Amino acid sequence: MNAEDLCYEPAHSLHERIVKKELSAREVVDAFLDRVASVQPKVNAYTHLDAEGARKQADEADSALLRGEAPGPLHGIPICIKDLDAVAGMPQTMGCKLFAELVPPEDAVYVKRLREAGAVILGKTNAPEFGFKGVTDNPLFGATRNPWQLDRTPGGSSGGTAAAVAAGLASIGHGNDGGGSIRIPASCTGLFGIKCSLGRIPNDMPFNRFMDTVFQGPLTRNVRDSARMVDVMCGPSDRDPYSLPTPSHRYEDLLTADLKDLRIAWTPDFGLLPVDPEIRAITEEAARVFEDLGAKVEEVPMELPAEGRVFGHFWYLNYSGMRKIFPDEVWEQNLSPEFYLFLCGDHDIGLEDLQAVANMRTGVYEALRGVFDRYDFILSPTITVEPFSIGIPGPAEVNGTSIDPFGGWFFTWFFNWSGQPAASVPCGFTKAGLPVGLQIVGRTQREDTVFQAAHAFEQARPWAQHRPSLDGSE
Repeated sequence: MNAEDLCYEPAHSLHERIVKKELSAREVVDAFLDRVASVQPKVNAYTHLDAEGARKQADEADSALLRGEAPGPLHGIPICIKDLDAVAGMPQTMGCKLFAELVPPEDAVYVKRLREAGAVILGKTNAPEFGFKGVTDNPLFGATRNPWQLDRTPGGSSGGTAAAVAAGLASIGHGNDGGGSIRIPASCTGLFGIKCSLGRIPNDMPFNRFMDTVFQGPLTRNVRDSARMVDVMCGPSDRDPYSLPTPSHRYEDLLTADLKDLRIAWTPDFGLLPVDPEIRAITEEAARVFEDLGAKVEEVPMELPAEGRVFGHFWYLNYSGMRKIFPDEVWEQNLSPEFYLFLCGDHDIGLEDLQAVANMRTGVYEALRGVFDRYDFILSPTITVEPFSIGIPGPAEVNGTSIDPFGGWFFTWFFNWSGQPAASVPCGFTKAGLPVGLQIVGRTQREDTVFQAAHAFEQARPWAQHRPSLDGSE
């Protein structure tokens, strides 16, 4: 096996080989670090690389095996962590110049669990300022590039992690999702990514312990590796008031290809946004694969009562507390113009807008609950377009219809409000050779069924054999 093949081998397979001592953890980590040295300049996925620390962790993992200690489920597996989140001793810049020197003293709860499971933390990955948009660039580190075509975005806000995993610069990766920030980059880079139900993975938010729309989760090249990561990361924590008890089962143990007699609702657009015809055709054809797997798939007309403008108000209200940390002139000197306008602009939002957020969120939940009264899953495109050029927050139009570039091109944020588990699975490529994602949404607290559906689709339509060429304009 050459070094590139090793960097693309599934994490669960690498783990087995390390535990059997066919490979050492140090050999694996060195292979990944060599690839990072070669490929990182092309994609700009990492904001901080701890090569010395990673080699030390790998040596400790090998020594533990020699001592006869029981290995964890991620023993020796190289992982990257999104820069919005805390890793002890590593910078946590959140993509902002004002926090360039911030180094947390302890791990976030889910990072600690990954470390205790044996994962080797290679470093931190790029994100937009405070994760505020669906692409990945910031004034501190610049733009991350999509490994499939280097002049295109990998999506965001977990675009650094997605680019690293897709390019073979980490075996598995951590992201988080406040409106699609795991699923959007999964779609853009040909990965599997899942946002679990509210509370399934404790959310260790430093500024707001009661933020109930941000979800931690995995980005991987296959479903089994993500299931294993969620098995490690889930479970109760007093750091998260919404955290759920430890499940009675391991998600990895429940993977099955049997979807017989399940009912699936397919929607190309939720009745909300224009969709590029090529994206619609690819995702609709993928939805029909579930019929071959024994499920009944029906196109279901939906008029979801969701409005992106109100979702923007929701996020402004959540971010607005940050404004008082520094004077406006300090923010202006250190933020991108677009985030400065978002944080410090005059949005003229009043109490009636706050009530509109609550009303619309309730309406979205009730509408989706009505669908799940009749169906086991909802399928849709993850995003409405193929990955677009770096340097813009999103397209200004789709299929001849004007849209909001910041939020008018993805079908993900509704499920952050409603709390249902939602995943994006690779389902094909555009004529330009760019990945397309199919979104799979399950009933509340039923991650097991989402994993099962994704695994069944993966068995029918394997995707992990595809690798990006790292070509394109830079």
